[in-house]
Amino acid sequence: MEPATRLPTSSPATTYRYKEIENVVEGGVHLDLYLPKEEQCVRGSPCPVAVFYHGGSWVMGSATDVQPRQIDWFLARGIAVASVEYRLAPQVHVEDALVDCLDGYRFVLEKLPSLVQDSWPVGTEKGITLDPKRVVVVGFSAGAHLAICMVCRTGGVDQPPSPLAVLSFYGMTALEYGSYGKPEDWEGLRKVKPKEVGFAELVFEGKVASRVPILHQPIPPPLTSRRTYLGLAMHLDSLFSLIAPPLPPATTVDPQRKHFSPWYYVDATFPPTFLSWGDQDTLVRPRQSIVFRDKLEELGVECGWAIAKGASHGYAEKDFVESRPGAIWWEEAILPGLEFVVNKLDGKPGASKAIVELDEKLTSSNGSVEVEEVGIETKVGA
Repeated sequence: MEPATRLPTSSPATTYRYKEIENVVEGGVHLDLYLPKEEQCVRGSPCPVAVFYHGGSWVMGSATDVQPRQIDWFLARGIAVASVEYRLAPQVHVEDALVDCLDGYRFVLEKLPSLVQDSWPVGTEKGITLDPKRVVVVGFSAGAHLAICMVCRTGGVDQPPSPLAVLSFYGMTALEYGSYGKPEDWEGLRKVKPKEVGFAELVFEGKVASRVPILHQPIPPPLTSRRTYLGLAMHLDSLFSLIAPPLPPATTVDPQRKHFSPWYYVDATFPPTFLSWGDQDTLVRPRQSIVFRDKLEELGVECGWAIAKGASHGYAEKDFVESRPGAIWWEEAILPGLEFVVNKLDGKPGASKAIVELDEKLTSSNGSVEVEEVGIETKVGA
């Protein structure tokens, strides 16, 4: 499998294998770590971490499929970014991907800080360090779904601490509101042979895939193959059946579907959360975010939300003109979410003092960063 082409960022990524797994391409699952420059950090303080989970409908995508502008936005504020990959369906169940997401998050908290410190050049007395107590989680599409499910498995006995905040871009939260198609169609899709739908590259010579980059040029054969598979699933209205098969009419929600619907088991201890979605999204419809927002507000969990007007699925991942800094979707639906999670790194409703001071420094040096206090009620749209 060809290595993914790195997206251009102001800081190169270092790849760490966070878990070894047999029969997986490249020997296991990995994360890509982007560190800010020392001059971007708050002097004398370890860097907070934003943990990213990529999208790709659970069957494709890669840790490299993250927008460089968003990474650079965090780096400019002295925040490291860890982009976590996970095993991909349909060779493994989505539960396996969820376990990977949790293990990657645990690795960031428990092992990555010491690995970063050990990587300092010989003779260096001090360098950039990571703060495992100041972590936020950011997810996109399928990655947002997995991230929310994963966060529900934190904060308890024998579980890692919960992140300080969560940012979800158009993630699934309640599977009964998804489309599943007819049970007989799903059975037919499940039995289709790879050569009959043109995704022979899907199995990578029998190994499970964890990296099928979407934002990659030229497009690799495995991505074309998986898109073919997804296209057939979507044509049969059975995409979400990758998580739970369709049920006969009038059947109540089964345990498996409920298990992957955080709407059912989220509680008042869930971290402050920001939800962002496009009002023209026909893949993961706005209702998925709306019902979760309403549930969080009912529980008393701090929740911000924003709508990208006129945006379809993927506006926070793809390089649309409207998604670039200063453009409409960035200003109304991407930036508010980024600011929301950053404001939680010091446990304050407004911008943290350290972040504001750093922003003022950046503004005085190049005039490219505007400083403003962001309140608790960060809501855009109707």
